[in-house]
Amino acid sequence: MMKQWHSIERVWNLMQTYEKSQNFRYSQVGLFRSDVYYTKSIDIFDSDGAVPGFASHNGYNDRMFYGLYDNAKIWASERFNFVDVFEKTYMKPCQYSEYDWFTKVRVFFGYKVKHGGYHSESFVKHLMDHHGVRVELKDHCLWRVRSGGDILAGDCNGMAGFSSFREVQSYLPAKIDESSDTSWSVACHASWHCGDT
Repeated sequence: MMKQWHSIERVWNLMQTYEKSQNFRYSQVGLFRSDVYYTKSIDIFDSDGAVPGFASHNGYNDRMFYGLYDNAKIWASERFNFVDVFEKTYMKPCQYSEYDWFTKVRVFFGYKVKHGGYHSESFVKHLMDHHGVRVELKDHCLWRVRSGGDILAGDCNGMAGFSSFREVQSYLPAKIDESSDTSWSVACHASWHCGDT
């Protein structure tokens, strides 16, 4: 998680250096991971602050953000400054009723919940809420891509249009790039019936 924070902050600093060298400032900023496959184009001007609406784990999905410059600045460059506030104000044990469904299932099977730690999605939600930034959950599906072209297409399972193998296949390009014969490969998600086409 700390490596991610450093990377995001470095990108922000590079962007600011470029702005200064060109004597201007962006009004809207998008922070996008390069190791994911975006299933559709994203209009970064449709919100003052937005994240994907899946995999939020009682917080905000931390795989991308776009919005107004000042909101993106908080997302990208205020994480380390927020650590003390987070630990003193927000890092408290939660009650069973506050667990997401996945954690409740894990507890049922004997998993011991570790309270008081860092969880990227909840940390980012507290950061943005603390600074009064309203964040919209958008219907953007993005899949993590592993070396060799393996796509974790189950990332968006449960979202409309992404809950079966047939639906997922419709979003895939035929080849990794036009000059290659290498195709994308999709790992079957446990809830899909991958033999069904």
